[in-house]
Amino acid sequence: MSPNFFNMQLKILLYSILMMLAISCAEGKYKKEPLPDSFTYSVAEDNSNPVLDKNQLVINISEKLSVEQLATLADEVFKSKPRQKRFYIFYELPNTPGTWATSHFDPDLEISILGFTQEQDEHNKEDLADMTIIGRWSTEKFGFTVIYFKDANQIEKMKTIYSAGGESIEDVKSSLIDEETRIDYDNNHGEYFIIQRDGKLGLYSENGKYGEAEILTK
Repeated sequence: MSPNFFNMQLKILLYSILMMLAISCAEGKYKKEPLPDSFTYSVAEDNSNPVLDKNQLVINISEKLSVEQLATLADEVFKSKPRQKRFYIFYELPNTPGTWATSHFDPDLEISILGFTQEQDEHNKEDLADMTIIGRWSTEKFGFTVIYFKDANQIEKMKTIYSAGGESIEDVKSSLIDEETRIDYDNNHGEYFIIQRDGKLGLYSENGKYGEAEILTK
């Protein structure tokens, strides 16, 4: 038996072991839960490259999932393609720019939720005691929710809840400009908000408009 044949067999064995470890990682530190009955997903982009020993997919998902459900989906997607050493999966939500979550096998599975979780969404929608809610908006792209309200003394305030954790409440002043409401608050970056005619919240800095937040209706 030639040395080259032996080396080839050894490489095949090592590669098989690596693939078995990669497959088993989906069963590792993440507990798995069934996906919702209404849940659907599709592959939006496939940037896999066998030369780099890498699979990489962008997946459109119909709704947000828990970490445990993402582990289930990651395992299903992982098994859908020929095995590579690394597998990167990016999840996107309907009508929401950017990546909401990732589940990367490199080689162990690591799940990250970059936007708001289901629990944070519920918290953001809760009615606040002794407050008159004027409007609520949320942006997954920039990772925060804004609640514009009047407190028990009818003082205008703004509560900002961040997807990364933490929140703040500040006094604000509003003014009507061309049938749109401008909301100013103290900050060091010349930032302010405008409630637009379409109901969305325009996000502004000293350099002009940089984004929008969608209306929260529930």
